[in-house]
Amino acid sequence: MTCCPWMNEHGLTCAGAKRFVDEHVKPCLTCASEKAEVLLEDLRAEVREKPVKTLVVAGLAGLVLGLTIAAARR
Repeated sequence: MTCCPWMNEHGLTCAGAKRFVDEHVKPCLTCASEKAEVLLEDLRAEVREKPVKTLVVAGLAGLVLGLTIAAARR
């Protein structure tokens, strides 16, 4: 039995989909989360030196973190 008609058409099973998520999607999201943490640490260091530029970088870091969280919830 498959999870949905699309998966059935493409020969995928629920177990195959779970294995794909476990082997590919989760490590990718973990890596993105770790990179976001590094960006935040760099941002904290830069806040002390350049406050105006930091606001722009903070916005971008927030966007990356938000997209990472949104992708993890899907």
